[in-house]
Amino acid sequence: MTRAVGETAALARQPKGTAHPLGFLRPQVAQALEAGAGLEERRFVAPRADTALLGADDTQVYHALRSATGAVDARLAQALKELPQRLADPATTVLWDTAPPDQRNAAPSLIYAWALQDGRWVKAVFRLDERRGGRAMRKAQLAANWLVTVEIVEAYNLAEAKYVRLAGEVK
Repeated sequence: MTRAVGETAALARQPKGTAHPLGFLRPQVAQALEAGAGLEERRFVAPRADTALLGADDTQVYHALRSATGAVDARLAQALKELPQRLADPATTVLWDTAPPDQRNAAPSLIYAWALQDGRWVKAVFRLDERRGGRAMRKAQLAANWLVTVEIVEAYNLAEAKYVRLAGEVK
């Protein structure tokens, strides 16, 4: 993560397709996903999650850091560096995005979110049970719950009806 942040800041992006483990699904989250039930008794179609591994490849890290101007938001860079600790922290809010059928280009996703000092939130989006392989993994594809993107959003974004809260609070 640190290499990607540094290269992006220097406008010398060099994704290599390298995979990085970030952590694992917390037991409470894995149980909620398996049961298809969030807090406040909200039900959803239980996804298949054959692995608890949360991972990122450097291509997605660069994607998260992208910007039309080339400048890296320091808060986003810091959030990416903190991501492994935040995934393990029981205080981090976890949501299930049900991806309603009327939402274009949507897929069910797991979201880890935490508040910043200015009242906005970091939102890290993971897709469950994807297989990835590339130049760095020639012989086999690695199954994990892969990071799709990380962004900074307003709190109301996390309160949409499509989200089912699995852990934590959105304040």
